[in-house]
Amino acid sequence: MEKSRPYWLLPNLMSLDAPIVAVVWAWIFAETWRVQWINDNIFYILPGIVWIIYVLDRILDNQASKGVRAKVSSRHAFHAEHWSWMKYAVFTVAGSCIALGFQLPKGIFVHALPVLGLVSVYFFFALINGGNNERPVLFKNIIAGYTFSYGVALGIYFFRPSTFWLSLIWSREMLMFSALCICNITAIDIWEASRATRYREEKSSYELTLTIPLLIITVLCLYLAVKGDEFARPFYFAIMVSAGLLQLINRYRSRFSLDALRALADGALIAPAPIFWAYLQYLK
Repeated sequence: MEKSRPYWLLPNLMSLDAPIVAVVWAWIFAETWRVQWINDNIFYILPGIVWIIYVLDRILDNQASKGVRAKVSSRHAFHAEHWSWMKYAVFTVAGSCIALGFQLPKGIFVHALPVLGLVSVYFFFALINGGNNERPVLFKNIIAGYTFSYGVALGIYFFRPSTFWLSLIWSREMLMFSALCICNITAIDIWEASRATRYREEKSSYELTLTIPLLIITVLCLYLAVKGDEFARPFYFAIMVSAGLLQLINRYRSRFSLDALRALADGALIAPAPIFWAYLQYLK
């Protein structure tokens, strides 16, 4: 079974894709907000915490799925098979994050309280869902996408000068990124549900379910890029590129396996990084 898994799928199977996305977009937030100084520990703690949350989510899904008719993805199966050593990795990463966290300014933990609350709400809904992943659970995905976006932006936003900590909740950049993350998470559910049905009309409705919000995100980002600050434009263009790639994957989803679709969806969030960097060089 292990030999049948391609190497390119390993980051997704090991839940490493989300930490990579988190670090990439933390850097994008830092450049967009022109933060002059950031405690480097942020870029170690952030991916560590994200990885722990994703691993625990897979394990809880596996536990909740016992005795329930629910499809288990390859990444869930991987975590179940390798939990014997992954649990030690989780404890090691958690200990490292705690040790590094002591070197952060104490005020950042106040900013992190909303994240703690949102993560608790997410796991609550994950548990009451009982491992039944047959149909998209939109509210759970909204919580997950917003929590991920807030958590990624938090460590950067804290180091901005003269900012009220609660203002991150309604930050334009954070909200647009959270909308993109929600679409990314929901896309996986939609593609799984679309693959399960035989009816063409239902497949088309699933495609529109993702197409419409991606189109709205693109239009809003175009407006904000034109009307907003010059240094914020690369950020909104990066969101637009990711949204366009997600729609491209959505349009041709039948040509890929579900495992490949999961990897491509996360790749769509990382792909704008070189374009963002090139645009910054142009502005400089």
